[in-house]
Amino acid sequence: MATIAVEQVQETDGSDRHTEFGIEYTAANGELKTTWRRFSQFKILYDALSLSTREDLKDFPHKSMFSTFSDKTVDRRQSFFDQMMKVILQEPVLFQDENTVKFLDPYFDFPTKIVKK
Repeated sequence: MATIAVEQVQETDGSDRHTEFGIEYTAANGELKTTWRRFSQFKILYDALSLSTREDLKDFPHKSMFSTFSDKTVDRRQSFFDQMMKVILQEPVLFQDENTVKFLDPYFDFPTKIVKK
């Protein structure tokens, strides 16, 4: 059985300062993998999988302009993302969804914005 956890957080500096959350998971073959994703990427996956309809995941963390890097905000997001990934892992339809597969692939450039056609 695969396991998954959002356990690591890193803040990147530069012109595009942001926080990334490390998703550590053990694949079915036993290989340990880590993928780094941003808040906006979790939101895109959340919306793509229609997770807002679930009672246990209805309160996606709000985007914050002023407290993005505070310990409280980062901890709240990390906790929610960890719960979100555990729910996805428990439901094969969600775990095998193309969006989830791409999200977990450390080599796939998962979008940070929704591109409207």
